[in-house]
This record gives sequence, structure tokens and C-alpha cells, in this order.
Amino acid sequence: MVKKKDLEKICLKPQPLKFDDFVARCPEKLELRDGYMGQSKQNALQLLAMPPQSFGLVEAVKLVPKELWLAAIRQAYGDTQDVEN
Repeated sequence: MVKKKDLEKICLKPQPLKFDDFVARCPEKLELRDGYMGQSKQNALQLLAMPPQSFGLVEAVKLVPKELWLAAIRQAYGDTQDVEN
């Protein structure tokens, strides 16, 4: 599982990723296995958490249409009427 301390580094604005953090979170060998980057789904989630940290969540969400983000938020958290406004 991705460590809570790593997820806390994800903010709206970019947070520099230190080399030591990158090495600790990146799998030893980057490969595609069972449809995931890394050697497991866990490795893939650790990789997935790094770009929103280093680029900032605002830039990361621009990669996907708003409607898709809202649908994902609904699936993850339930009703999000207040988010849509």
C-alpha cells in the first residue's frame, strides 16, 4: 500500500520529489506485468502517486476531462453534488 506520509505530499501545487524518495518508491525494475507498471499493483500505485506530487494536483487533473473526474469521485466517495458546482 502507498504510505500515508507519501500521499500527504500530494498538494494542489507541485511539491518537489527528492531523489531518495523516488528511489524508495520506484520499483527496482520498471516493467509491465499483468497490465500494471512495476512488478505488482502495489508498485503501480506507488508510481501513480509520484506525478501528482511533483507536478501538483491541478496539473495532473488537467489530463482527464472534468466529467470523468466527477464520475470517479462519485464511484470512490458516493454522491458529490456539492463538488459539481
